Amino acid sequence: MRYSLEIRKFIYSQYFFGGLRIALDVSLPAILMLTVFHNRELGFTIATGALGAIIVDMPGPLKYKHNEMLAYTVIGFLSALATGIANVVTLWLTVVSLIFVLSLVVSATVDRRSASPRSS
Repeated sequence: MRYSLEIRKFIYSQYFFGGLRIALDVSLPAILMLTVFHNRELGFTIATGALGAIIVDMPGPLKYKHNEMLAYTVIGFLSALATGIANVVTLWLTVVSLIFVLSLVVSATVDRRSASPRSS
């Protein structure tokens, strides 16, 4: 087996460029905010929002993308509101419950997309 051919096929594949695009989409706002504006907190906040929006940016039918973006906006707002009003004691409970609920939402989204037939 020629490993150089396999590596070349991976580097020029859509998976590599998709992963590179996602990595740049998440890390570039944090790097720019840190280096240009010296504002680390805002950069990580923007990067976290970009990381959540990547779930919506997966391939799929266009008719679902608008609903998913609206649902992401509502879920993101409610998550920020819940963690913002939680005090130190309930913050751990809030974060653990949000991790559980949001992981269920993501897994349901991925399962629905993998079960749907692909259009060519």
